[in-house]
Amino acid sequence: MKTVEPVYAMFLYPNNGFSWDVEMAKKLDYLTVYPVDGIKITENYSWIKLFGYPDWFNAVQFQYYNEDHKIIDIYEMPEYNPYLSKKER
Repeated sequence: MKTVEPVYAMFLYPNNGFSWDVEMAKKLDYLTVYPVDGIKITENYSWIKLFGYPDWFNAVQFQYYNEDHKIIDIYEMPEYNPYLSKKER
């Protein structure tokens, strides 16, 4: 899903996720903030797509920010998390 507002991800948790997530993320720079192109949240896994990268990365490896540099929780945002109840939307 494309981001509906600017979202940025800092590569903060390189060892989170499965071994293949850790391996794939080795192409990223620790503590670097990347603009996010897409977010997918499923029941068991969450992915983000970074601008300029063809791969999707495990979302648990990042800290998220809005364009005002404030921390946001993509899991609590109904525009990205399809599992929030209609009441929360």
